[in-house]
Amino acid sequence: MIDVNNISVIYKSGDKRIPALSSLSLNIEDGAYISILGPNGSGKSTLVKALCGLVPLADGCIEIFGKRVLPGAFSKEFFGKVGVVFQEPSGQFLMPTVKKEIESPLQNMGLSYLEQQKIFDEIIERFELINILHISPENLSPGQMQIINLAVAFSIGSDILILDEPTTFLDLKFRRLFLEYVHEINNEGRTIIHITQYPDEALFSKKTAIMDSGRLVAVGDSYSILSDREMLNQFRLSPPREIEFKKYFGFDFDDSEAINSFIGSLRRSRLSDSIPPEKNMIVISAGDLSFSYPAGRFLLKIEEMYLYENQIAGLIGPSGSGKSTLALLLAGILQCQKGVIKYFDKKISDVYEYRKIIGLSWQMPDPVLIGPTVQDDLLLSLKFSDEQDLNINSLLESVGLAGFGGRIVDTLSGGEKRKLSLATVLAAKPEFLVLDEPAAFLDPASQNELKNIIKEILRKVKGALIVSHDLSFLSDLAERIIGLNNGKIAFDLPAEKFFSYPEYSRSIDLDVDKMITFRNKIAEIGLELSCNSLDPKTIKEILKKSPPAADDFS
Repeated sequence: MIDVNNISVIYKSGDKRIPALSSLSLNIEDGAYISILGPNGSGKSTLVKALCGLVPLADGCIEIFGKRVLPGAFSKEFFGKVGVVFQEPSGQFLMPTVKKEIESPLQNMGLSYLEQQKIFDEIIERFELINILHISPENLSPGQMQIINLAVAFSIGSDILILDEPTTFLDLKFRRLFLEYVHEINNEGRTIIHITQYPDEALFSKKTAIMDSGRLVAVGDSYSILSDREMLNQFRLSPPREIEFKKYFGFDFDDSEAINSFIGSLRRSRLSDSIPPEKNMIVISAGDLSFSYPAGRFLLKIEEMYLYENQIAGLIGPSGSGKSTLALLLAGILQCQKGVIKYFDKKISDVYEYRKIIGLSWQMPDPVLIGPTVQDDLLLSLKFSDEQDLNINSLLESVGLAGFGGRIVDTLSGGEKRKLSLATVLAAKPEFLVLDEPAAFLDPASQNELKNIIKEILRKVKGALIVSHDLSFLSDLAERIIGLNNGKIAFDLPAEKFFSYPEYSRSIDLDVDKMITFRNKIAEIGLELSCNSLDPKTIKEILKKSPPAADDFS
């Protein structure tokens, strides 16, 4: 069905020629479900663009259904046969409302009105879109935008679906629903090509391919490929958490009998009385805060919120709950319509000066990366700060972009742009960080590096707020978890409490992470873990080190 024959793609960055794909060949059969993994900059998104005729090939050719893919002719030749969801969610919309965005491709397919309405109703119900049908897509959160892109791709009944990291901005609930639907339509005979940074998602597919430096380095059965820790580590990847869990505990997540037997074998101990953590000085406070978008489509209402010195707080919630809106308000980018935000108990009087001391990393880096080169972007960030001395090479090295100073920004991968976005924030030496989905598009090794970077930065700043759907990422960093739903704060908890009790996830309409359920079973017998991690290896090591405790609860 899809024949990729010895293709090469070369990007130009100034005087440099950068190979993005090199002599890559891949055959994808009818009805296949293949995931493609690889570190940042490995060429995954370039492969998607090549499949869609969006980049010229320096060598080789691509055929789909026996037709050659030519630049500029893809939509004409393959409309209704190939559906695509790109990595960047906001650039894929053509219509003024969500409703028209979904209706338009159905109308263009020449279906009868009854057929159009049937498919439309099914899509609206499956993706829970009824409340946003009359909203302009540009006013949605990136997570909601990507849900619409998925819905449109699915609605046209494509024989082939090409998905470029489509779940990055989705919460656990919609990620699960999406993967279930992909599995379902694959069982109906459609072909799936799924680009992802999540090894757990790749495990859903029949085959997995690994890319590195523009080349295909491994292809095979997904379980076999994703169990090869040595190979995955070589390419900055990691095994799925499901495989890691079984390795360290000897049973599956869903084996309730084995889990109960294991929990029963642990030595019980009485929980010690918790000593309330000493509250540090309040850096940012918000009181009686409200904000709504035009036409009243969304209302954010925060009665009170405090961000403390020397503390990392995590902000979570379902897609569209108001997380990014709240982050923009706290960073001074949006202005509240009611209420007040204070910095060290002083009301903000000069918003432009305030923005200089808040380092905001946007959820989508592209709109704030102007370029043309990486170095130009970093120098530009200094014009809006009081800092003028900058060691660009040292800064780029600290975020994993050593030697990238002369690169054209548009030639960077999604993960590389994410790293650059963080570098532009750090260049201005802010006092407080607001990071919106900082781990998005990063490969596993880069995520671990980012955690270390954030921990190091915290020594130099007053504190940080991290907005994220990635609970595993947050569990290794956050000391507090703030839950947001429908524009309101539902809870504000110590991180160890959130990561050990499933009811808090359910209270804001999130699916419960399986490791939270496992931690909860440990907590129920009175064992207190000395970390918030959702990593199976870390938890197993802590349980091994725990001193034996008496079984007597009298």
